[in-house]
Amino acid sequence: QNKTDVKIITNQLDLVREFREIYLTSELDDKTVKETLAILEGTKNIIKPRDRNIKSRDRESKGETLEKIESEIANFDYEQKRAALQMMDGPQRIRGLAGSGKTIVLAMKAALIHLREPSVNILYTFYTKSLYDFIKSLITRFYRQYSEIDPNWKKINILHAWGGKNLPGVYYN
Repeated sequence: QNKTDVKIITNQLDLVREFREIYLTSELDDKTVKETLAILEGTKNIIKPRDRNIKSRDRESKGETLEKIESEIANFDYEQKRAALQMMDGPQRIRGLAGSGKTIVLAMKAALIHLREPSVNILYTFYTKSLYDFIKSLITRFYRQYSEIDPNWKKINILHAWGGKNLPGVYYN
């Protein structure tokens, strides 16, 4: 097989074998490892923050702390990976503290379900009105990672939990 050919890896054993065949002249740095994990986890498509111009490289500065936090967002922890990839029959509720990754986990889950079961109706509900466009963008990004077309939005409903007279929502409708 030509070195430039694409190899499709479908299970963990093949992935381990592939990594064992790679000969590296030096150890990978943390940035490369994290980037590789983000690609393998499918979180590479998450919108990245713009680079900050931090004058002080003081490890205790607010800017440095914020930059570190933002760089970690795309790397899921074990529970987030499990929640995003685990498929269950029937409704599933994901709960967590603010900033814990619920929106991203659910967007990935919606995209994966739609890829696997394109005829199934999916309801993605949320409480923050300003998240609608962001959620739609995330689902599209995750879906397009594995498909050359956009999701069928007739099958994926993104609705505010409550809704109201001027806003469609799960409870109002």
